[in-house]
Amino acid sequence: MENQNKTYYQVKQVYLANSLSFLGFRYYKFNTYENEQIYSFEDTTEFREALTTMCKLKTKYNIHYNN
Repeated sequence: MENQNKTYYQVKQVYLANSLSFLGFRYYKFNTYENEQIYSFEDTTEFREALTTMCKLKTKYNIHYNN
């Protein structure tokens, strides 16, 4: 029997969710009452490391185009 006490981390940004999915983390997609989509990942140590690294990469390479 699986552990029913798993914790989950919710992401609202579709690009972040897809990037984490590309790395191998599966998500469940939910709709809220406000018609927002939430992407829910199992909250593991490996997931948190990947999330932290993704956020650091975004900060490092965040390019703003002024057109």
